[in-house]
Amino acid sequence: MSMITPHPCPWRPVLPALLFALCLLFPAPPASSGQAAGDQNKLLEQTRQDIRDSGRAITQSRKDLEAKRQEIGESVAALKRTRDELALWAWMADNPWDLRDVMEGVDDLRGKARALLDIPDASEADIVHQVNYLDKLEARIAQSLREGLGPENDVQLRLILGDLITLRVRLGDLRTDTETVLRPTEEFLESVDAWKTSLTQELNHAWEPYYFTPDPWLSDLTDSDTMSQVLRDWGKSTRLAITVAVQDREAGEWLAKLALVLVIAVLPWLVIRQALRRMKATKAHPEVIRQFSRAAACLSFGLGIAFFATQIGFVLYSELSALAEVFFTAALVLASRGMTLVSAGPLSSPRTFTRWPLWGLFCLGLLLQVPAIPDPLATPLFALALCGAALLVRRHGRTAETRLDAAISACCVFILPALALCALAGYARAAILATSVLFYAVLSLRLSVAIELLRERRMEVLANNSGHTLAKAILSGLGFPLVLLTVFFFCLVFASTQFEARDIFTALLAQEIHLDYVTLSAQNVLAVILAFYLTRMAIAASRSFLLHPSLPTRRKKKRGVAASTLATIVGYLWWAGFVLCALLLVGFSPTGLAVVAGGLSVGIGFGLQNIVSNFISGLILLFGRSVEPGDVLILGSDMVVVRRVNIRNTVVETMDNATVFVPNSELITGRLTNLSHKDPTVRREVTVGVAYGSDRELVRRLLLEAAAHSPRVLAEPAPSVVFTDFGPSALEFRLRVWINEPQDGLTIVSGVREAIDDLFRQNDVEISFPQTDVHLRSAPGLDKALDAARTSWNTGPSCAAPRPAPEPVPGPTPDNRSASPETPKRKSS
Repeated sequence: MSMITPHPCPWRPVLPALLFALCLLFPAPPASSGQAAGDQNKLLEQTRQDIRDSGRAITQSRKDLEAKRQEIGESVAALKRTRDELALWAWMADNPWDLRDVMEGVDDLRGKARALLDIPDASEADIVHQVNYLDKLEARIAQSLREGLGPENDVQLRLILGDLITLRVRLGDLRTDTETVLRPTEEFLESVDAWKTSLTQELNHAWEPYYFTPDPWLSDLTDSDTMSQVLRDWGKSTRLAITVAVQDREAGEWLAKLALVLVIAVLPWLVIRQALRRMKATKAHPEVIRQFSRAAACLSFGLGIAFFATQIGFVLYSELSALAEVFFTAALVLASRGMTLVSAGPLSSPRTFTRWPLWGLFCLGLLLQVPAIPDPLATPLFALALCGAALLVRRHGRTAETRLDAAISACCVFILPALALCALAGYARAAILATSVLFYAVLSLRLSVAIELLRERRMEVLANNSGHTLAKAILSGLGFPLVLLTVFFFCLVFASTQFEARDIFTALLAQEIHLDYVTLSAQNVLAVILAFYLTRMAIAASRSFLLHPSLPTRRKKKRGVAASTLATIVGYLWWAGFVLCALLLVGFSPTGLAVVAGGLSVGIGFGLQNIVSNFISGLILLFGRSVEPGDVLILGSDMVVVRRVNIRNTVVETMDNATVFVPNSELITGRLTNLSHKDPTVRREVTVGVAYGSDRELVRRLLLEAAAHSPRVLAEPAPSVVFTDFGPSALEFRLRVWINEPQDGLTIVSGVREAIDDLFRQNDVEISFPQTDVHLRSAPGLDKALDAARTSWNTGPSCAAPRPAPEPVPGPTPDNRSASPETPKRKSS
């Protein structure tokens, strides 16, 4: 609403006058004196004309302001009458719902008062901008006058300066008059704000006795006179509310509002309907489409009714808002049902029997409270509904398919009769409130479970897709507790908004519990939980980006190892940031940090030395990169492969597929052999012996050929053969090969040996084995015995009688050793 109608071009005097002043300050290029004088006269005349136009614009703005003065006064008087009506309605209010209606009227009143103060920003900005430029121009002209530019120019500048000063004074007067005209509105708005603060406090204090004060409904119900009076009072208040709501409203206004409500209700329905058609084109389950279609219809109706509640006035605001909430919650129930069907799969249709009974109880309680149905009627009706819902859940809960359904059904069967007894005891409103909380809790749990199942299914789909890195990170960072708390938090926010109890809800969240060094509150705990899951998302996103498969092919494995180490370090940095953030959120004081640091120093000195040592060693390993995932180490007599380097220990895997957790301090302080630290290429040797007399060049060629036939032996560096020694029984050769898989060295060398054996057999190369020659030493007595045995052998069996053994002699001499006969060789292995 505009208070001032400015001139269309209020800035015309600024630029010419400023240019004129600049022309006076800085000398122009040489020109004829007549032309310079003509240009100066034109600028002066244009400046005077623009100043006159600005003066006329200010005069017109003042006229508009005078015309608006009366209109603003009448509007403020009307607003004051409305405030008096609201004050009377607040004085007559006997429950918080009536005060809630008054609060809605106060909000509407504040909006109208602010509309009176909403001068267009462009007008106010124009006035401020014009004043600033006039100040600058006045300063330039004053400087020109001090410098002296000739008698004629001096007079003209003084006249322009006087006009500018007059124009600025008029602008100041206009602003002062505008503030004077708007001051009553500002004072009225301040009084309304103070009244709203008072009403908010009164409303917050009214909810507790409303819900937790027992009502003598039974005595009123049995007393016919009292019951009749209660019904008459309720009828009068209802008729009064309807009369106030529809008074002073013409049929055209009603039709316009209803048409607008219809448009607001239909537009969301059309949009959601189009999305459902696309979903149907993807061959989705028909029941899923049906549930979401009904949810869209309920949401559209709820939006239309909610908008109509803001247009009809404050008297029926609570009733229409309650009706809109009925449709909104029905949309949530249908949406949760559809999401449950989607998460369960197309072939299953889970049976749950708690959402709709609880929704019916929630709606019944809301519709009994808001219109202020007399307690003698509302209490037995709601108690009977609670018992009926309990019987319904108990009957159908026996066929629950999951343990969650069975647990919810069991809780409802136990809680609902208890709430019925509470209602019959006079606390029907408290029972209605508890039923609402139970409904929102079950609805939040159902939605959370469905969302979690959908997340798991989506993660399975994305697991086989190398893209969607950010989506994977977000989904992997989410968890069921976060989803449940988020959904339940939004349900509570929605409920508190409907009850006009946002301040109470905010106060409960901010309620603090002071301990020794920590300050706890619900909002701080929720913030810590949220920070925990955000940290998980950040770590998952970091790992996804660092370990993305699109790495360069050159030295890809080492780059991947470096990226894995960097991802581990980044993960620990994220967790360190989370710990620091959590300490700040819970209000951990510096004194507490000092106490914790002192305790840690004592613990480290006595019992945490090994833990701290492993921790520091882990940091050294991570930053020094002496041991990385994938490295092949020699630990003692075992060959192991590093799988993961943690902050406390290193996880290795033996050749027997056994997992070993090695403390990091052992890897730092002891001697460590890393077979693949910089380069995984290692040398292995195969020793083979061939019989004396074999062709050495043939053996060398066959060994190199056997190495070339092995696919896992590297061609560069090339294999080599070394003739190492003349062995006792063989010519010893050594084949040297290079491999880049140290952990599989035994298997690779075994294949090379098999190839050598095959090639030697094909080329008749004998692989020698150890041999021993046994020589029998001769002696004089032994020679005689041998001669006698030879003689008896030649003469036949007549001399077969045994002869005495010859006497042993001390030992052979050099002469008889040389004369001893050659004994045959005996092979032994």
